[in-house]
Amino acid sequence: MSKATTGTLEDFIRKYPSMKGLDPMEKLDFNQNELDSEEVSALQEFLTDLCTDLTLYIEMFNIEENSAELYKFSVVIFSRIERMALERICLKFSTLMDPAVSCGNDNLSFKRFIRQTKSKVLDSLYQDIHGFYVGSGIKNWRNKALAHSDLETFTSKKIDLKFDKSDIENIIVKAQELVDLISDPRVSTDHRVQFPYGSDVVSLINKVRRINESES
Repeated sequence: MSKATTGTLEDFIRKYPSMKGLDPMEKLDFNQNELDSEEVSALQEFLTDLCTDLTLYIEMFNIEENSAELYKFSVVIFSRIERMALERICLKFSTLMDPAVSCGNDNLSFKRFIRQTKSKVLDSLYQDIHGFYVGSGIKNWRNKALAHSDLETFTSKKIDLKFDKSDIENIIVKAQELVDLISDPRVSTDHRVQFPYGSDVVSLINKVRRINESES
C-alpha cells in the first residue's frame, strides 16, 4: 500500500516557469527544523493509517454498485463492517483533535504541533477542521459513545450526526493538508491510498460478484 504525492514544488515550477519565485515555504510562520522529526514521522504514519481505512470505506460503501454487490452477498455482515469502519475512522480522526496533553501524557495531536510552533497558519486550518468536528456531531459521538458509554446516550439511543460519507472524506483531505504543512508544504499528498493489484477493492468486488452470480 502506498500514498501518492500529487504535486511538488519542482512539478509546479516546471509547469509554470514564470512562478519560479513562488515558494510555499514562505507562507510558513514557523521553523520546521524545530520540530521533532520522529514525531512528524509518527503523525504522517498515523494519517496514512487513517487514510487507508478511509479509502477502503469510500471505495466499498460510497460507490453504489460496489455496496450493492457487497450487500447482496450479505447485508448483515457488510452493514456491520460499514458501521465498524465509520466508527474506526471517526474515532481515529477524533484523537487528532485531542489537546496537546491529557492527564499529564503527551498526545500525538494537531494541537501538539500548533503549541510547539505557535503557528497561526496551522491554527487557522485546524480551526476549520475543528469546526467540522464539533458541528458534525463527531466530537459528541466520540465522547458519549465511541470512547465512553454514556448511560443517557445509550438508553435514549439518540446520537445527532450531521455528516455523510463525502463530508468525512473532505475533512480528511484537510487533515492531510495540515500534515503536509507540518512535514513539507512543498508536497501535496493524496489522501487516497493505492493498494496492490489483486488486493484492492476492485478485485474484492469482482470476486464477490462472481460468487453472487454463481448463486443466482
